[in-house]
Amino acid sequence: MADEGVQRKIPAEKSINWVADDPRTTPSKFEFEEHFPEDLFTDIEVPGHADWEVRIPGAKQRICTTFKNGGFPMYQIAFEHMGLRLPFTDLEMAIFNHLEVCPSQLHPNSLAFIRAFEIVAAYLQLAPTVSLFFHIFGIQRSRPRGNVTDKCGWVSLKQHKKLFDIFEESLRGFKDKWFVVRPITTAGWKTILVRGPKVDDEGRVQHRDDGEPIEVDCERFPFCWTKKHYAREAKSFTFRKGALSKEELADLKALEDFVEEFSPSLWTDREGNPVYDEEGYQLSSKRFINTKALLRCSTRAEAEDLLREMKNTQATLRKLAAEKKKRALGASSSTPVISEQTSPSPSIEGDLVPIG
Repeated sequence: MADEGVQRKIPAEKSINWVADDPRTTPSKFEFEEHFPEDLFTDIEVPGHADWEVRIPGAKQRICTTFKNGGFPMYQIAFEHMGLRLPFTDLEMAIFNHLEVCPSQLHPNSLAFIRAFEIVAAYLQLAPTVSLFFHIFGIQRSRPRGNVTDKCGWVSLKQHKKLFDIFEESLRGFKDKWFVVRPITTAGWKTILVRGPKVDDEGRVQHRDDGEPIEVDCERFPFCWTKKHYAREAKSFTFRKGALSKEELADLKALEDFVEEFSPSLWTDREGNPVYDEEGYQLSSKRFINTKALLRCSTRAEAEDLLREMKNTQATLRKLAAEKKKRALGASSSTPVISEQTSPSPSIEGDLVPIG
């Protein structure tokens, strides 16, 4: 995938006063460890490589601090529970660059969406383009405490049409578990830098005396938190359907069709007993790609097996469709009309649990 607009020097932020309180004031818990932290997760790169290292932040450094020597901050959960590995993929870097954000500026739930999208795209043999991704996903920005309007928090991805379950609805315990990662070999450096023209503060290319552009090492994505992202409207990062190519439209349909074929989740109570509606049919709800389960898979084969399991069996779909039609015919010939329930009835007592 070609990187667009990455051949530029990304300026470091001189002040972090614009950052919301949580990221600006939360130190890393690892900094306070007297000895090497036992819970520090260091499996951060592709197996078989030794091009990256983990560094413990200093006492005054924060997730939004600008770090030197190619280092950038990451929440541990991205590696420990979401399976991200360095170097980032072309799509991941293109997404960070498109949004003009440092990876840790994205809420971890959003990093999970990116990984899940990549895994499913590989399984369905789709081309994972930035425009297709940002047609499926839009963005929203966290609101700082007290509705402070001049402070900026994490950036999150939201789906225009739900295809993926969120990794975790209320993700806790990640804010103080962060460290710095940096390349330590030439091979590592080459994955995050590209040679490009030097530009001034106005974006104009600078030239040598002979008229040739001055070339410098440029970051393929922002290494530190940047305010540039927030200067744009959220909708400006997304792509309308009309902006997609013929190939992307076909891939979008393939993904939507894949999810449509999932068998519904059948509802049970806490004891595992089926929960029925007023007409005696077991309640069910629509299923989507299980992001959390998908990211638990340690191998591609495991992920493919899981995706095959998620896919609907036609027998189940036909059975439910027949029952729905039967109820609709029965309702049209009776008085009063009882509306079909597609979600658990609020009159049913006890906790309900979807299975499958």
